[in-house]
Parts: sequence; C-alpha cells; structure tokens
Amino acid sequence: MRTLTYSIESLREFFMINVIGTMKQLKAVLGTAVDMTVYRKLRQLSYLTSYSHHGKYYTLNELTRFDSLGLWKHGDARFSKYGTLINTTQALVSLAEEGYTLSQLRQAVGCEVKETLLTLVRQQRIHREVIDGQYVYFAASPSKQRKQHLARMKGPPRLSTEGPDLL
Repeated sequence: MRTLTYSIESLREFFMINVIGTMKQLKAVLGTAVDMTVYRKLRQLSYLTSYSHHGKYYTLNELTRFDSLGLWKHGDARFSKYGTLINTTQALVSLAEEGYTLSQLRQAVGCEVKETLLTLVRQQRIHREVIDGQYVYFAASPSKQRKQHLARMKGPPRLSTEGPDLL
C-alpha cells in the first residue's frame, strides 16, 4: 500500500490567496480528514494560531506584519508574536511603561481579557493594584512594578473634589 503524500505547496498557495484559514478549510485544501496531518504541514511552513476566536484561525509567519506591540490582525482574527492570549496579555502588561487597566488592555488586544487577567493574577504572573478606583495590572517583577507604578503616577494630574479647605 502506497503512503499518501499531501502537498505543502497547495497549503502555501491557499495562504497566499486567503492569508488566514480555519482547520476545516486547511483539511479541505490538503484532502484529509485528520487534524494532525494539517499540523505536520503547517509546522513545515512556520505558522501562527490566532489568539482571538479560541485559536480558530491559522496563518503563516511570513504573511504577518506585527505592530509595535507585537500584534497583527486580519479581518476579525488577531495574532501575536507571543502566541496565546494568556502569553500575549502577560507580555504586554510586563512590557508596558505604566501597566494597563482592563479597558486599555482590551482596546490594545481587541478582545475580552478580563478572565485572562484574573488567571494571570491568580498564577502570580502579573500584579494588580487598585488605583483611583480601578484595577491596574503591572509586571510580576517588584522592580518593574515600581517603575510602572511611578510612571503611571507621573501622568497628568488628576482632579479631586477632596482636599484641604482653602478658605
């Protein structure tokens, strides 16, 4: 019995035309019903999995153009040079000059990160503090935390309705 050969070139051509694809699409291109066959071929091409959509989308490294945060999107699919959403979130928080609030991070990554942040805090991979009534997420390293905290506090002055009576 002859072993089936699946064309890596057909997979490359699919990505050159479509840029991203789902497992279902990639199996159709290769003519297989087996996920592992697709993964073997993708590995030969150096691929990325989306951090959005529960990793539903795939693309080739060579097709990505990461922004300054190491993020790239194509349509609704989002990809990161850090891989998964949890690794991307940890990296962005750890590298941020002033840390991140939930809304700042959500805007940066383009998807929901509340549960991811909570997981990272519980695993002590990042640190969380309440500042001006909202959580701010900082790096796990105490020295980096201090730098981020100081940078955040040096921001524009915050108006307060409380304070000494000037009369």
